[in-house]
Amino acid sequence: MNQVSQVFEKYLQYVKRFSRYKNPDAVRQVREYPLFFHIILSRHQLTEFELCVLGNLCPETAEEAVA
Repeated sequence: MNQVSQVFEKYLQYVKRFSRYKNPDAVRQVREYPLFFHIILSRHQLTEFELCVLGNLCPETAEEAVA
């Protein structure tokens, strides 16, 4: 496999991995609802960065999120 094909394959895998959020309206509503973020951040003592990382990693269980 040549270099371009390897890069493309890695890019395709990345895009497929993070394509879970398919409804733009739902994503927009969550991002535009500041109270939602405040509640999650304070209840679970997460920083904004940690919340974003969890959203990107898409853990399926709490144990997976902590690991």
